[in-house]
Parts: sequence; C-alpha cells; structure tokens
Amino acid sequence: MSGQTCQRCWVLLTVCLSWLSPRLATAQDGGAAQRSKTAQRTTAAELISVADHAHRLGQYGFAIQALKQAHQTEPEPQKWLAIADAYYQRFLVKGAAYDRLQAITYYDGYLDARTRGPQSERAQRALTDLEGREQAADDETVARSRAAERQKTRLAITASTMGATVRIDGGRAQKLPLFVFIKPGKHAVVVSAAGYQNHERQLEIAKGFAYGIDAELDPEAAKLSVASTTGAQVHIDGRFVGIAPFDEPIEVEPGKRLLLVTKHGHWPNTQQVTLKRGASHELEVDLTMTGQHLGGILLAAAGGATLFTSVITGVLSFTNETAAQDSQGTEEGDAALARSEDFRDVSGVTLGVGLGLSLAGGILLVFDEPAVSLSPQGPGQAGATMRLVF
Repeated sequence: MSGQTCQRCWVLLTVCLSWLSPRLATAQDGGAAQRSKTAQRTTAAELISVADHAHRLGQYGFAIQALKQAHQTEPEPQKWLAIADAYYQRFLVKGAAYDRLQAITYYDGYLDARTRGPQSERAQRALTDLEGREQAADDETVARSRAAERQKTRLAITASTMGATVRIDGGRAQKLPLFVFIKPGKHAVVVSAAGYQNHERQLEIAKGFAYGIDAELDPEAAKLSVASTTGAQVHIDGRFVGIAPFDEPIEVEPGKRLLLVTKHGHWPNTQQVTLKRGASHELEVDLTMTGQHLGGILLAAAGGATLFTSVITGVLSFTNETAAQDSQGTEEGDAALARSEDFRDVSGVTLGVGLGLSLAGGILLVFDEPAVSLSPQGPGQAGATMRLVF
C-alpha cells in the first residue's frame, strides 16, 4: 500500500509540474507569452460548453484539454471533478494506465476541496474502483503519454441551431458538433445555418492548446411588404413601422407577430401573421370605411350642394334686383323686385342649411378616429382586443 501511495504522490507532483512549466516557459520566452495570450481568446464558458458536448460524444481528449484550459482561466473544484470523470471514462474505454493515474489524481484533488455531498460520494466510489484496478505503469510510458497529450492542438465547434455547418479556412461544409485536430496558427471559421446569420470568427491557435467555439446564430430577419389604402399606418406588435404602401420591404424579427393597419375614417384591420426567417412576405390588407365616415362625406357633400344652391339663388336675387331698379315704377319692375326678394329668402335659407350640413359632416369626419387598444399579450401570441372609440 505504501508503494501505491508513493506512486500517487509522484503523479500528483508531475501534474503540478506540468501546470507550472508553461508558466515558467512563458516568463522566459516572450513568444510563448504571446501564444498563451492568444489562446485565451476562447472564453471559459465556451470551453466548458464544448467540453460538455465532447464528453457526451465520447471525445474525452477534447473534454480534458478544454476543461484544463477553462480551469486555468477560472479555477474551481468542480472542473477537477469533470476532468477526473473524462479521464475515468477514457480509461474504461481504452484501459490506458496513464488515464487511470490521472483520474485518481484529479479525484483526489476534488475530494480534498469538497468532502461532502452527492458529488463527493460519487467521486469517492470512482476513486475506490480505480484504486482497486491494479495496473503497472512505468515512468517512460506515463511521460510519453503526457507529452503526446500536451502536443495536440484541438478545435471544437458546437452550435445549438439544428442543421448548422462550419467551414474552416474556406473548406467544405462540415456538420456540427465538430472536433478536429488542427495545425497551430491563424484560421477562419464560418458557422452557418439556413435562415440564420453567419457566425464568423478569426482564430489564432497556439500549439498544444484547445480552442472552443459555442456558436450562437442570430435568426435572419423576415422581409415584409404591406399593400393597403394609401396613407394607412402599419404597426407590428404595437410598434409603428411605416406608411402603406411600402416603397420597399422592411425587416422584421421572425416568428408570430401581431399586424395592425389603421387609417383615419376606416375600421382597423388586425391579424396574426407568421413570418419565416429570411423569407419575403407580401400582405394585402383591405380597410373598410366606417359608417360615420361615409355619413360625414354624404353630409359634407349635401352641405356643399346646398351652399352652391345658396350662391345661385343669391346671384338670381341680385340680377332681379338690378332689373327692378332699371324698370322702377313699371309692372315688369315690380315683378322683378318680387322675384329678387323670393330668391334672397331661398338663398338665406339654403345658406344656413348648407352651413349646418357642412359643419355636421366636418365634425363626423374629424372625430372619426377609431382607437385601437391591443391586448397585453406579447409577440407570438394570438389575438388582439380592439376598443373602438368615436
């Protein structure tokens, strides 16, 4: 048992030295410092995300390297447990003595920091299982395995978008998730999917490092054209977006949207529309004139016609009055004067009626603005409640 304890101490010492050696080399070599700085462009969150994907897909080498880099950026005991699990699973698959020793070391490190809880109990069970598996490993084999692990440069790319693909340095499209060994240096990565904007990134990967990309693709905007009564106002989810008809399509966030088209003197038209990513949608919206607006137009037209009659009768009154003055004292002049007075009376009455009709029609037209109150349902929910006010 004492020999096994010494072996574990030796492994723990070599792990510590392996972590310290890059820092010592960095302090002595400016070029190495630059490479280490470059490798940190991938965030700890991305490294953990791709490590999770890699572990679930059996890519344990990727998971181990990504987790180690993430731990260097944001140290925490939970990452030790994840690293130990990855080594343990790879040992169960390949049976390599190096993986067994590494798993034991990281489980020990985790248990030293966390001594209670379900995770600690699981780690202890795994450690007991590993320690019960006697397996010889000479120093040369362990050193060779460690050197090989540290020399590999990896690139892991994942995305939550279904059907996403990636092109590296303009090469062929490859399905995601992707885990590849890659040459150190600069690389261009483009992640794409139908209906989404491309996720592009320029990389500079240092030798022996892992670069993790967890791409989040933004949906492409839908394009919307609305044809309706000239001057109609168009709203999407309660937000004004333009005056119909549109000169050119507008970009709208895809999904279920509430379309509202309004115009003075017309009944509002509201409908739920489903806008697809990257697609063009052309909508024709008919607006129906309100009864109040139609009544206002008819009253205004009648008022105008009555006012025109008042003008005509006024002219006739003036003409007959002039003729009566020219024939004053004659029978013809008296008749002309009587006609002038009749026309003047009619002109006055029609003037008052015309003004009244025009005023009533104008009031109906001016105050014919149906108010629309949308329901508080958010975007993507069906229906709208309209409150019409005159």
